[in-house]
Amino acid sequence: MGWREEITTALGELIALMGGSGKEPRWQRVGRAIRTAEPGHYAVDLRGSGIGPDQLDGLRLAGPDPQDIAADGYSVVEAVQNGSLLTVKVAEFAEVADPCL
Repeated sequence: MGWREEITTALGELIALMGGSGKEPRWQRVGRAIRTAEPGHYAVDLRGSGIGPDQLDGLRLAGPDPQDIAADGYSVVEAVQNGSLLTVKVAEFAEVADPCL
């Protein structure tokens, strides 16, 4: 076994030991979402959230309860950041009683 195979094996064991990709996603609430005038568009104030532009993948709009995210959440199809304001677009039919991102 060469050094590359040894590193690959060691990394594979480390990933398996630490849970690797088999873990469920960890959801973090970014903030409350406010419906805008356009259907399916919501605005979120990012001040104090600690989220950056490189973390805008995999966003979901759902209720405030963590169980709502996977079952009743809606995937964000478009996100535009303008300073501390993030505008997201979800399906126009998305209805969430107390929307959070």
